[in-house]
Amino acid sequence: MKTSFSTLPDYMSTIELEKYFNEFIEVYTTTDEIINSLEELDELAERQWHTYEIISDGLKAKIENFIVSIINYESYEIMDLVLVVIPKLGLQNTFSKIVQNIDSIRDSEVIELIREAEKEYGKTVANPYSGM
Repeated sequence: MKTSFSTLPDYMSTIELEKYFNEFIEVYTTTDEIINSLEELDELAERQWHTYEIISDGLKAKIENFIVSIINYESYEIMDLVLVVIPKLGLQNTFSKIVQNIDSIRDSEVIELIREAEKEYGKTVANPYSGM
């Protein structure tokens, strides 16, 4: 049975959250519910951010692989959700890939969204707690 991640407590340990992130990956690896999956990922990312701990490299790789597998560079809604999750989890590789692909994106609103994220995140996207 799939957990509704929005019903989890606001504050959880990194160890507890890793279990839910792995469940997320297992449930959503083969999904057509891209928007819903990204909304669920954001729920987990928000809780992870509140731990003030960076996720493990292995978990980060799983999440980045998931995002790369579902990303649609021409969808404003998808890109907006992805760009909200990236700084909460420190997904530097995913962010770099998005920025590298900006020249192939045709949707001007998506391009602007990415440019705004570049300005906001700067060079610190890998560390969600930079500047705190």
